[in-house]
Amino acid sequence: MPSLFEPRLVNDPFGDPALYVGFRDERRALLFDLGDLSVLPPRQLLRLSHVFVTHAHMDHFSGFDHLLRVVLGRKASLVLFGGPDFVAQVEHKLRAYTWNIVHRYPVELVIDACEIGVDRRGRWSRFRAGAGLCARLAPPSSWRTTCCMRKRPFAFAAASSITVSPAWRMCSRRKPSSGWRRIAWRRSA
Repeated sequence: MPSLFEPRLVNDPFGDPALYVGFRDERRALLFDLGDLSVLPPRQLLRLSHVFVTHAHMDHFSGFDHLLRVVLGRKASLVLFGGPDFVAQVEHKLRAYTWNIVHRYPVELVIDACEIGVDRRGRWSRFRAGAGLCARLAPPSSWRTTCCMRKRPFAFAAASSITVSPAWRMCSRRKPSSGWRRIAWRRSA
């Protein structure tokens, strides 16, 4: 049976961690951890829709700058997920730069960052390039978020369809299969 996913490690086993999961027959991909991303061509980085960061150690988060450089002005949105204090860490990365010319870019980038706290509740923040990538600390108005996780928080779940350990499952208006640790969202009416 053919797989719908094309998972591959970005770096060798002793390099920075990053797992790129492409969707077969779609121009979409997921990324798990943001280690060294310099080996990925820009066309693959532009396919990313969601990025999942296990924790913000340098070897798991240093590729954020490279990803931002590639998608800024070329991609409309990116969704990031991480553990406690993740929104603050993304905000600090973005504040390290001067954003005085982003209003000239042809495509405005919107980064939605979600952190899953120790209490297993999600906290959203939206960063818009048009606003100098400053945080808006409320959930995006068009999204109603539900963060659900079973057993150990922040542990990535193994799935039978992907042999290299995917993390979360995004569900849109349907109940996910049992056995997944997941974060689910759907548009509010």
